[in-house]
Amino acid sequence: MKQTLDCRKNISLPHNILLINDWSDGGVVFAIADNKPDNEYEIVWTDSSDLYRLIDGQQLPKDISRFDNFSVWVADRVEFERENTF
Repeated sequence: MKQTLDCRKNISLPHNILLINDWSDGGVVFAIADNKPDNEYEIVWTDSSDLYRLIDGQQLPKDISRFDNFSVWVADRVEFERENTF
């Protein structure tokens, strides 16, 4: 939560964006809150520079990783670890 608040202050991150994970490798995972009736937020995994696109009101690139909700993102990460663990 601290990263989100810092980004809201320092780079004017919109209030509907919540940072989920930042591995300090140039990539970032964030949730985009919207008005869906089920309160499921889309999860986006992309380059941290794409946050600036959102701030500027630009479209995100088509080739980023998008997940319908947090559970789908977690399941993807679990499956990745399962497949890539020796």
